[in-house]
Amino acid sequence: SVFQGQGLALKPNQRFLGEGIPHLFASTQGTYLLPRATAGTALPLLTNGPGNAIRLASGTEVSGLHLNGTAGNAIFGQNVADVNVNRNRISNAVGGGIVLDNVRGQSFLLGNTIQTVSGGTLPGPFAVIPNVGAGIYVSASGSTRQVVNIRGNTISDISGGARAFGVVILTDGSASVRALVNRNQLSNLTATDVPFGIAAQALGTSSLIAQLGNNSVRNLTGGLDQIGINVSSVGQSQVGLQLVGNVTQTPPRIDLISAGGIFRVENTLGTNTPAPSLNGPIVTVPVGTFGFGAP
Repeated sequence: SVFQGQGLALKPNQRFLGEGIPHLFASTQGTYLLPRATAGTALPLLTNGPGNAIRLASGTEVSGLHLNGTAGNAIFGQNVADVNVNRNRISNAVGGGIVLDNVRGQSFLLGNTIQTVSGGTLPGPFAVIPNVGAGIYVSASGSTRQVVNIRGNTISDISGGARAFGVVILTDGSASVRALVNRNQLSNLTATDVPFGIAAQALGTSSLIAQLGNNSVRNLTGGLDQIGINVSSVGQSQVGLQLVGNVTQTPPRIDLISAGGIFRVENTLGTNTPAPSLNGPIVTVPVGTFGFGAP
């Protein structure tokens, strides 16, 4: 199926599911495979969507779709709760592939393929910076409380006139975010300022507890600098980090920066390639301090 020039605003608790992959549903009798209308494997194509092509509501799921050529962010959620975006293909978006701004509760971004995102306008702290591109963008401010699981995504060919990100997480105000960023493949990012494979920053008095595990970052080009992984605390924020088994290549660079606040990191830094560079007062704590399991 091909849908041309259409956007969609989901209603609370809707599931927007595409043919081509299996989907499960839960009932009082158990969990079952959803019956299919076809036996094909091609994902339904939504092409040339206006603005934010799919706008999430609370409790929604988007799965098994191919979004191509969106005029803005491909999948966008703002001031909603508990969303699930999995096994989609996103190509030729402007701004962000998947963008969550002040999404509360528990969110899952799993197994998506995001390719060719160019610079646009993103919400939150980056709203004042024009021409930023991101594969996955998560921001939280105010008193937002969120757990976000970003796992098994393949992100490539992200560009930005200012900055480009494979995955970026920003917290501000008094927000509290627990992020699991594991087993993602990020490659071919370029920007005129700085391309980042993975960036996570806590501002204000916010709290960011994050696990970054077994991610691969390679082929960052252009800009004044190129940074594979960057995690930082600013102001009076708090960062707790488990960094394990990540590999960054071209450039081989991982930066941890404490520019205020409290920054604690579990004693797993030696499992990463290369060994991270620590800047500012960063305290090493025992493995298991933040309660993460295996990435």
